[in-house]
Amino acid sequence: QPKEPSWQVNLGDVYLNTKDWADAKAAYDAAVALNPDSGDAKLGLAKLAAAQGQTNQIDAGLNDAIKAAPTNASYYNTIIANILLNASSGKNDYSPDAMKYAKAGTDADPNNGNAWVSYGIALADQHKKDQANDALRKAYTLFKAKNDTADITIVLNYYKQINGTDLPGADHSDTTNRASGPG
Repeated sequence: QPKEPSWQVNLGDVYLNTKDWADAKAAYDAAVALNPDSGDAKLGLAKLAAAQGQTNQIDAGLNDAIKAAPTNASYYNTIIANILLNASSGKNDYSPDAMKYAKAGTDADPNNGNAWVSYGIALADQHKKDQANDALRKAYTLFKAKNDTADITIVLNYYKQINGTDLPGADHSDTTNRASGPG
């Protein structure tokens, strides 16, 4: 369905994950051309910039996406933060930028547990352990309230990775709180 904008966004995401920048850009451009009012389509160019580490080009696409879909501001910021965290490597550390977008995600929706996880990871990458722990505790509380076992497991695993110990106060013995598998 080449005329369906959401398929073009999905195709762009596939190209983005395989680092086929030219085809990702073409797919995102096609999505915007098909539906200029789609926040998801406009977000594509911000995702492309983030994946390539072009941090100075993220805000234009992200701001356009948020203007098109203001209720998705937290979600969009969190996506950008996660892409930047994944794009970080030994010589390229995008965690300061990821921290900025994750914080914007938590500000836009304080109940977005995924934004809090991203914020915690970015803080930990910036050697701000206490703040990272606070963010992960907030995420844990949000996921626990929803009985979201998969995300609880993710939070607990990150906390243990950062601190070398389990999250205090979390019920680590209750298997109903943890998803199966390695997390």
